[in-house]
Amino acid sequence: PQILITSATITKNGNGYAEIKLTDNGIGFEQEYAERIFDTFARLNSKDKFEGTGLGLALCKKITQRHHGTIVAYGVNQVSATFIVTIPLLSAR
Repeated sequence: PQILITSATITKNGNGYAEIKLTDNGIGFEQEYAERIFDTFARLNSKDKFEGTGLGLALCKKITQRHHGTIVAYGVNQVSATFIVTIPLLSAR
């Protein structure tokens, strides 16, 4: 398994954001399921093939939203998956 994690500071609509990108070389997924994988208890594969409850990505989405950010996914089935988390930077007080 390989996981590549990169980060950058970006600007959107004049506001600063931290962008964290995670890419793996795992089982990937079909791009048509990119939104569904963030649903609670959503599973694309059977439990006997891959462990998991279908809660992990749903929790990631909730945490990201509570920080006023976004999370998106891009997949290539049987090749890789990329997740991009974008969170607003806090201004100094």
